[in-house]
Amino acid sequence: MRSMSWRRVLRIIPPLIDTLVDLSRVTSISSVGSNPPIIPFNHSSIDEGYCLECLHKHINTANILIREALQRFDSREPQERVIEKVRAAVAELTGAEDDSKFATGRVAEINKRIRDLRRYIWDKGYEFEIQSRDALLEIGGKIQDILKDVYDVASEKRRQIISFVRGVEEEARRLREGLEKG
Repeated sequence: MRSMSWRRVLRIIPPLIDTLVDLSRVTSISSVGSNPPIIPFNHSSIDEGYCLECLHKHINTANILIREALQRFDSREPQERVIEKVRAAVAELTGAEDDSKFATGRVAEINKRIRDLRRYIWDKGYEFEIQSRDALLEIGGKIQDILKDVYDVASEKRRQIISFVRGVEEEARRLREGLEKG
């Protein structure tokens, strides 16, 4: 029985150490209970965490640009100044779409919504002329809905990472107790 236990320990320790080393680069393991760890974002266009970070950046920027377009519209600035902001917002949507093009799952669903919004703006001709305040409000509302989804997915990912870290901590505790007894 004791030798089987040691074999199990020897099989589990290397991947456990690798996991703990990777996590230690992100945050202190002991801080998980009080301060949730930073989400480890690998910088790869196929990594969900990186996609979420980029989506967050691009969609927030698009949101600000549409708000600025609305301010210009309300101030009765020339149409070109309003369109300038709409086009910049579309550029951010295009960047978000491109950064998440290889995503899967919920991030892929967000990517589709971004693409649909970008096409909608194009089809409506909003990059050439804005005739109403409502058009800008509609675009802004759709952008905010997408941003909410980005936050929801990132929040779920964070919860999953915290749960994983707690599982690793529990397994490490059990292994330590087994080694101390053995």
